Amino acid sequence: MRTTLSGYYRNLQFDQSKTAKELFDVTKQISSGQKIEFAYEDTSTFIDTVRLDNEVTTLTQSSQNAQRALQFSTNTDSTMNEMTKILDSMKTDLIYASNGVHSRESLDAIALELRGLEENMKQLANTSVDGQYLFSGTQTRTKPIDSNGVYQGNDGDLNAHLGSNLEQKYNVSGGDLFLGAENGTKREITTNIALLDATTGEYAQTNTTLENITGSTADQFFYIRGVNSDGTSFNNKVSIPSTGTVDDILLAVENSYKINVDGSTTVDVSLDSKGAIVVTDKISGSSKLDFHMVAGDDVSDIDNLVPTTGLEFMKSGLTPTAVATGTQGSIYDRTFFAKEGSIIESNVSQVAKTGATDINGDDISNNFAVDSTRLSDVFTSPMTSLHLEGKHLDGTTYNLDLYFTGAAVSVNGTYNNGGTAVNYNVADGNGSDTAPSDMTYRQLMDVVNMAINQEIPADNAAGYRASIDSSNANSTVELTYDGKITFEDKNTNPTLADISIYDATSDTFAAVGSTGSIVGSMATFNSNNALTISDPKTDFFKQIDDLITSVELGRVGVDGNGNDPRNVGIENSIQVIDDLLAHLGNQHAVAGTQSQTLTRTYDRTEMLIITTQTLRSETIDVDLAEASLELKQLELNYEAMLSTVSRITQLSLVNYL
Repeated sequence: MRTTLSGYYRNLQFDQSKTAKELFDVTKQISSGQKIEFAYEDTSTFIDTVRLDNEVTTLTQSSQNAQRALQFSTNTDSTMNEMTKILDSMKTDLIYASNGVHSRESLDAIALELRGLEENMKQLANTSVDGQYLFSGTQTRTKPIDSNGVYQGNDGDLNAHLGSNLEQKYNVSGGDLFLGAENGTKREITTNIALLDATTGEYAQTNTTLENITGSTADQFFYIRGVNSDGTSFNNKVSIPSTGTVDDILLAVENSYKINVDGSTTVDVSLDSKGAIVVTDKISGSSKLDFHMVAGDDVSDIDNLVPTTGLEFMKSGLTPTAVATGTQGSIYDRTFFAKEGSIIESNVSQVAKTGATDINGDDISNNFAVDSTRLSDVFTSPMTSLHLEGKHLDGTTYNLDLYFTGAAVSVNGTYNNGGTAVNYNVADGNGSDTAPSDMTYRQLMDVVNMAINQEIPADNAAGYRASIDSSNANSTVELTYDGKITFEDKNTNPTLADISIYDATSDTFAAVGSTGSIVGSMATFNSNNALTISDPKTDFFKQIDDLITSVELGRVGVDGNGNDPRNVGIENSIQVIDDLLAHLGNQHAVAGTQSQTLTRTYDRTEMLIITTQTLRSETIDVDLAEASLELKQLELNYEAMLSTVSRITQLSLVNYL
């Protein structure tokens, strides 16, 4: 087939255009450094590039998040290092102060140094970085510790987003650090009246007889009350002859608590070097263990007991109610809450018993009570009755009983020095009667506040709500962060009101020989109970303040006969410091683990960024050497084509003649 001139020129034009385009494309690639600019040029390359770009962007953001979180965590780590050093210094001062040879001036100097260390600790607790407080939980703009050492933040976690469905916590909240719990710690409590050998004037030993302590040959009846680590309670009366020893007392206390199925005891009971009885829970992680004991004659009503000389074990300086006519050592829970200015507060934290659950079914064992916590989640069931007494805002008296034995919790008694009869059922939020097992602390506190304000609900609906609102206008009753009931008078300082709440059955003891019997609910709110030396729960700055107070008082051991009888003394404060150091160490380990994780994440993310960028480069970036070689080849081809075309176009018919 003959090729026409027209066809020849069309082919020439096509080849020239194609080669020119290839030259242009290679030149553009060399100029831009990329294989393509638009998706239509190579769809597969474009899609891969966009995907890798997204991965680089995500990884870069994750890297930045990890870096910021790591900075926060590293500052937390270093701050906790300094806190540990301060606690170590405090412990050194306490050990020095405990040797008992210091003058009043020397102890004051040590206490002053401890106060300075306490202030440094508060400053560290309030450390902020870039306007964010390290230990406020998620409330990073809130100063965590106020001037009184009370925590103001929350226990929320700060989490860094490090990738798809991947987050890493990077803070230690003040809720965990300053108010957290150590499940490995065992609760340890102590009496504050020393047992003395009257014949020698020295502290009693485990083999000292009761006759040497009391000077009497009569049998002694020991009235033992307490709470087991699971929250169950007991009253136990034990008779010990005058020939019995302190060892017999310790054994009686030990056997009053629960006995395991294998016959082992659930507590250890010992006598310390200064004649105080120490009870230690064998089960770690519980804050429920409690103890009170007094000894004397065999009586039917413990409230009227006059203890035998030398056999008081606890004194707290609490104000007894009218029914408690015995001496201070025999008083347990028939006491008025402490009053300071317009504030009235109980001294027993309300802690949920083992196995307790909230309304959602979540386990709240050993948690401090909150408004929604049911009384049945804290106290041994069945609860029979609670007695409320005290003074209204105007100073007149009220006496009420809450009964838990019927279908609904009922309130009966009198207001205004007995002039006004009170009789109503406790209502729930729906205007219905409240079953005994469902009554909450919020409802109990509403009853208390209505009593103080002389309010009697007209009904269980609008009338009940109106009485609560009317009472709240004058005063409030709330639970503190550590589960104690607190009242505030909004109008009068000092307030004329008074509050006492106690279990109406707690003065009832089983017959001698009924060892470890559980009686009633043993609900306690304010009691002359044993002092806490060690506990799983931490109250960081309150514990520090108390141990410094022991130095200011010059108190080496416990002393129920001195000022501030519930202070545990310098020697026991050393154990408190050890517990704080252990807790701080565990939280510090958490911070260190977080920092290590964030460091590894940051390093891994940076490596992934480089790897992804390399893949992206391989996908879209031009190999300049290869492209330059291709450009040279195309240029030669193009020049050769033009040269050939030039020669051919110069041919004529003459060339073939």
